Order: sequence, then C-alpha cells, then structure tokens
Amino acid sequence: MYLDTKIKYKDKNIIDLWKKFKQVNIQCSIDAVGEPLEYIRSGTNWEKINSNLQKLLTITHDSNINVTLSPVLSILNIWFINDLYDYAKLNNISINLIILTGPDYLALDVIPESLKSLALDKVDQLEHNHNIDNNTILHIRNLISNNINQVLFQQTIAHILLLDNLRGEKLFKLLPFKSFAIDNILRNHEYE
Repeated sequence: MYLDTKIKYKDKNIIDLWKKFKQVNIQCSIDAVGEPLEYIRSGTNWEKINSNLQKLLTITHDSNINVTLSPVLSILNIWFINDLYDYAKLNNISINLIILTGPDYLALDVIPESLKSLALDKVDQLEHNHNIDNNTILHIRNLISNNINQVLFQQTIAHILLLDNLRGEKLFKLLPFKSFAIDNILRNHEYE
C-alpha cells in the first residue's frame, strides 16, 4: 500500500474493511524518513505517510493487521537507514530489508573508495543498534567493501543531479557526494 494516499477507498475507510479479513499484512515500501524520503521517492509527503502509519499502528496491537516497513537499501538511502530503523523501533514496526540489485548505478557496490568507510560506519551502526540478520549485514559489507561497480559512480551522480534539476529538488545536497564530485570529476578537467 502506498501510504502517501488516503486510507479511504471511495466512501469507505480501508481500515474498517481490513478488520473483516482474517489476516492483513501491509508491507510499506519506505526507504527513509523525513526529507530524505521525500527526495528519494519524489512526490512523497512524509507527514502524510507518518500520519497514516500512526493511524494503522493504533489498531494493529490487538487486531488482524500487521504493518512492516520494506526499505530497498541503495546508495541513496544507506546514509539515512539508521534513522528509519530508529523510527521503526520507536513505533514497534518490523523491517524487511531488501538490498537493491538494479539499476546497477544505484546499488551499494557503486560506492567509491573515498566514501567506503563512511558507508561501512553506517553499517556498523546498523549492526550495533538494531537486530539484523548477520548474513544480511555481511552481504551489505561485502557489496560496499568490494565495490566492483564503482566505475558507475559518475553515472550515479549524473542521474541524481539530472533528477534534482528536472524535479526542482535537492537530494544531491543531502548525500555525501559533493566533495567526491568536485575532486574526481571537476578537478581533472578544465572546468575549475
């Protein structure tokens, strides 16, 4: 369910309809919280999503409705993933973490050497503060450490900047890419 929409269908409250079912499992594809989510998932309104989640959570404790967050971990949200896990922990929501495999220029194995330690710090925080399967943590670490597709990182930057320009957004400013872009793209060219 896309929680940025209303929790109504025509004149009916969807939650009232769900209560009639034996079991309802809701997996929310939410990759971050707050401003990062609004940029990563353009057109999303975090306040509305949070409000709808809170409505769902008020009825889930003694009901047939289960809510799970299903973020897709990528080069766009690894920098903010701990905030999402903190939010989920605070609201007693489980997380089903999915690791992005494509498009390849947004995958974790694109992270360049200069950003690898920062990304691995985020993974360390995730492991230390949240109950995540060891195999999942190991897989994430391996993708970042081996960074076999780091040659695609310039495509990552171009993609983000183009979308920011087209949408009038500022995701690039939230990401730790600016110094890399200046050092590795502009410094070696005539554009200084």
